[in-house]
Amino acid sequence: MIGGGSSSSPTDEEGHGTHTASTAAGNFARNASAFGLGSGTAAGMAPHAHLAIYKVCGSQGCSLADVLSGIDAGVKDGADVLSLSLGGSSVSLGAFGAAEKGVFVSCAGGNNGPSQSSVSNEAPWILTVAASTTDRSFRASIELGDGHSVNGESLDQSEALSETSLPLYFSQDSPSISFDGAVLGASAPSVAFFSSRGPSLACPSIIKPDVSGPGVNILGTGESNYNIISGTSMATPHLSGVAALIKSVHPKWSPAAIKSAIITTSDDKVASGKPIRDEQEEPASFFAMGAGHVNPSKAVDPGLIYDLNTDDYIAYICGKFGDSGASVIVRDRSVNCDNVKNITEANLNYPSIFVALESGSSVTVKRTVTNVGAASSSYKVQVNVPKSVSVTVTPHTLTFSKVKEKKSFTVTVKLNGSSSSVEGNLKWISDKHVVRSPIVVSSS
Repeated sequence: MIGGGSSSSPTDEEGHGTHTASTAAGNFARNASAFGLGSGTAAGMAPHAHLAIYKVCGSQGCSLADVLSGIDAGVKDGADVLSLSLGGSSVSLGAFGAAEKGVFVSCAGGNNGPSQSSVSNEAPWILTVAASTTDRSFRASIELGDGHSVNGESLDQSEALSETSLPLYFSQDSPSISFDGAVLGASAPSVAFFSSRGPSLACPSIIKPDVSGPGVNILGTGESNYNIISGTSMATPHLSGVAALIKSVHPKWSPAAIKSAIITTSDDKVASGKPIRDEQEEPASFFAMGAGHVNPSKAVDPGLIYDLNTDDYIAYICGKFGDSGASVIVRDRSVNCDNVKNITEANLNYPSIFVALESGSSVTVKRTVTNVGAASSSYKVQVNVPKSVSVTVTPHTLTFSKVKEKKSFTVTVKLNGSSSSVEGNLKWISDKHVVRSPIVVSSS
C-alpha cells in the first residue's frame, strides 16, 4: 500500500486491482466461475510470473502522488513489467522513469469510447491498450412472437423463468427470455463500444491506442471470489502478461523492443480473413483498435523491431516541450535541450506512422529496424494504401547478415486526394516473418 491520499487499509475493497492482477499473472486454478458462468480452469496470461501489487487508489480516488510513488516503488523493487489500469498525468511521468530503468509499462487507454480523441495514457514510452471482445458470449436470447430470436448477454442467468409468451418488457416476475450460458464461437475480436479512441490530443503524430486485447466479460479473481468485468482495465493486464512472457524469452530486450514486437505482429483481421469490426459492425480504424489485436505467439518472434532508448525519448521531449517540459518529465537527470538534437514526433522510431498533409503535399519520415530473427535474412517491402495516397519506401529491400544489425529506411507519403483520413499498412516480408506497421494519413 502506498500512503498519502489512498485508503489506510491494504485491502482491495472494490476488487478492481485484484481482478486485473489475476489477469496478468497467477497459476492455474480449477473450477473457476462467476455466477455459474465461464466455468473451467483459469490462469493469468503469465502463469508463472511473480506479482507485486501496489495499492494507490482508495474510496476518494487515486492520488497523483500515490500513483507516482507506486510506480517508483515497483521500479525500485525490481519489477520487469508494470500494469496500470488507471490514468492521470503522473502515469506518464512515472512511466518515463520506469522505461529509463528498462521496465515495460502498459496502461489502459480509457473507457470513454466511442468518442474521438478520448484516449488517455498516450505517451510514446507507454503501451496504450484498447479493449476488444473474445469469442465467448454469455448468451441470453429473447424469442419474439413471430418466432424471431434476438441474442443478447446476461450475467444473471436464472433457471426459474417461465417459458410462457409474455409482453415485450422486463419485470422480475415475468421475463421474455432464455439463457444459453457460455457460448463459444462468436465472431471476434471486435472493438468494444466503450474503448477510448484516438487520435491522441497529447501526441497527435503517434497512433494511439497501440494495440487491443481482451477486455469484455473477463473472468478474474475478486477479493473473496471470482468476478466478470469489462473495460480497458481488463485488456491492459492481458498485454502486461504478454510483455512478461516476451521478457522471459528475451530478457535483454528494451521496453520499446517489446512494444514493437507486440504492435508489428498484431492481427488486423479475424480468423475468417475479414477486418476486425467496431461497435457499428464497420471495419475498425487504427484509432479504435490500435495496430490490431494482440497475437502472443507471434510477438515472441517478430523478426524485426523498432527500438528506442532514453536519449531518443529525451530528444523527442526537448523538441515537443523544451527545457521546462524536460525538467518535469525527466526527473532523474539534468537535461539541457540546447545540447540535444531534437526528434519530431513523426520521426520518432515508432512502429507505426501517422502524418498530416495538405492535398498534393508530401512528407518523408525515417525509421530504423533491428534484426532479431535469423542472422542471415532479407526483407522486401509491401505497401497497401488507398489510391488517394502515394507511399514510396527507400530502399525496397533490407538485407541482414547478423543478429542485432540495424538498417534504416525512409517513407515518403503524398496525399493525392482530399480524403480526411486514410489508412494502410507497410509490411517488411521475409520467408518467415511479416513485420506490419500501420499507416494513417490525415489532411491538415
